[in-house]
Amino acid sequence: MASLHDVVKRCLQPSSARPWLLYDPDVFLPTPFDAFLLSGDCAEVQWPEDLQPAEEVNICFLLGCGRSGSTICAEILSHYRSLIFLNEPRQLWIPAAPFFDVWSAAAPDRGGRLTGGDAQALAKAMTSHYRRLASAVRGDSQEL
Repeated sequence: MASLHDVVKRCLQPSSARPWLLYDPDVFLPTPFDAFLLSGDCAEVQWPEDLQPAEEVNICFLLGCGRSGSTICAEILSHYRSLIFLNEPRQLWIPAAPFFDVWSAAAPDRGGRLTGGDAQALAKAMTSHYRRLASAVRGDSQEL
């Protein structure tokens, strides 16, 4: 499993592809990505117990179909310092909702599809992950 220390260390590294950001929005993409595609292995991020979700953080999910412009829209919005943009955080999605894996070789076994499932449960799980990430980025944990 990916340790939070490793993930946060990587997250807090400035993005060479997006120099205006003080963090790496690609931190939750499985690495190496080709190994994920071939195996479907996607480690779940383990948050430290003392890292409580930042409840005051408002969450807005920007979703779109492939090649629809959602990435450029998110990159434009990421110029606002109060926003956190994560680029396809599969390490957060797939453990919470494995049926959303339509990319990897394990997708057929997981029933990979982009419809169905409990959208409210997924949104609740993702909201918790994003709020914990906001706490980590702000340095709210003593364990980091």
